[in-house]
Amino acid sequence: MTNAQTRYILMIPLVMLITAMTACGGVDRADTAGTIGNKTMLVLVSNAQAAQAASAGIQAGRNTATFGVKLHNLATEAGPVVNAFPGIGSIPVTFDCGNRLPILFGRPSTPDTTTIVKDRGTGVISADFNTCRIGATTVHGALTFSESAPGAQVFTLGSAAGPIMITEFAGPASQVETAVFTASATLTFTKGAAFDTLIVSGSIDTTDRVRGSRDRFDLDNVSLTVTKSVELIGAEPYDAATLLINGAVTRTSFASDIDPTVSHTESNTFSDFAVVFKTPAAGSTATAQFLGVSGQFSVATTPPGRCIDGAFTVLTDVEVQIDKTTGITTAGRLTVNSTAVATLSADGGITASVSGSVAATFTRAEITTLCAL
Repeated sequence: MTNAQTRYILMIPLVMLITAMTACGGVDRADTAGTIGNKTMLVLVSNAQAAQAASAGIQAGRNTATFGVKLHNLATEAGPVVNAFPGIGSIPVTFDCGNRLPILFGRPSTPDTTTIVKDRGTGVISADFNTCRIGATTVHGALTFSESAPGAQVFTLGSAAGPIMITEFAGPASQVETAVFTASATLTFTKGAAFDTLIVSGSIDTTDRVRGSRDRFDLDNVSLTVTKSVELIGAEPYDAATLLINGAVTRTSFASDIDPTVSHTESNTFSDFAVVFKTPAAGSTATAQFLGVSGQFSVATTPPGRCIDGAFTVLTDVEVQIDKTTGITTAGRLTVNSTAVATLSADGGITASVSGSVAATFTRAEITTLCAL
């Protein structure tokens, strides 16, 4: 297994998964009910609600794109490599994580190793990582790979009893932890002629040691279709990923990485939620990313009443531009529920108006403090 291919296997839980920041009501709130299919929606009646709903759509799109691209990389790159291991059979083979060479008499209990074995009866390939350090990343736990049907590849990351754990450090020689990820999930990948399909179920827990935050994401049969291409924006090459997502995700945000008290929970359902995400290609000197979102997403929060719960439709009128270093949105325009228009400014703020009302501007700080993030 090459270093790059191993990284793909390790990358999956490094994702900040799909979530939507929800919209908070102001004192001028007077919500009325409508429907989108069989979903209940809230009609936006305040500029504050419009701004926060637009921010929710952007955040949902960004996390969806990150999630989908990482999973797609895992499936397209790591899967064929794992399945093609020469000579892998029912006798386990243990590799040193530092030089990736086989170890004579190695076994899963050997520290800083990966042990791989293929079940003779089922054909399932298992990789057991034992505090395996590669550069600035350590992984511990089990990963399995199989085929549920011709062309359908299945990855299982850890289990409920023993999730796979990935720890990131400040550098290859550092012992300072910057992030910890644990995952217990199953990914089914099917490659098609025009697009690829991924179905994901399970949970991922992410702890950011730098920001002192912790989030857990539970996915219930989430479906993603992914197409990828390369295009030019100006003179710079960009990798473009188009994703369509359907399914349910629950995000639990904890007060801190050491406090187990739950501060906020969001249950999100995505219905034909489309995302186009463009990132600078390798070798590009571009400093911006671009995002477009459209479709429907709904939010239910715990505790209730702190923010708006309901369903929203969002459409990108002008691509959202994002500073790839800071993550701050610097330009773009969205329409929410066909009534609210939100324009993003260079400092991360949003100017919003509902049904032609007088526009109001909200700073980035005001947007991010309306609801728990």
